[in-house]
Amino acid sequence: MPWPVILLMSALFGLAYSSIGVAIALKTGSAQAAQMSFLLFFPLLFLSPAFAPKEVFAGWLQFLATINPVTYIVEGQRDLVLDGWDARSLAACFGSIAGLGSFTLTLVFWGLRSRTA
Repeated sequence: MPWPVILLMSALFGLAYSSIGVAIALKTGSAQAAQMSFLLFFPLLFLSPAFAPKEVFAGWLQFLATINPVTYIVEGQRDLVLDGWDARSLAACFGSIAGLGSFTLTLVFWGLRSRTA
């Protein structure tokens, strides 16, 4: 049953992505600026194969989808539901979550350091 793993993937991605808003809030000190962080999610979502396969994208869109971390998260969850346990897809998904999380948490700590210094 893959649902606990999908739930774990979603929770970890939510934690990694929400760190963007926390970093903006810490750096600016503005709740309004932190709420604008959701606008970053739409390009990430629309440049992933969530709505169309990556193969139908134009060349430059395929490149952007390839460097987009949300692509690997969407594909990992989709492969888990449709095809079952695929170690390569799951590793790419969790690696993407770890990379995004380490980047955004670094931004949070940078914002916290500038706020408390």
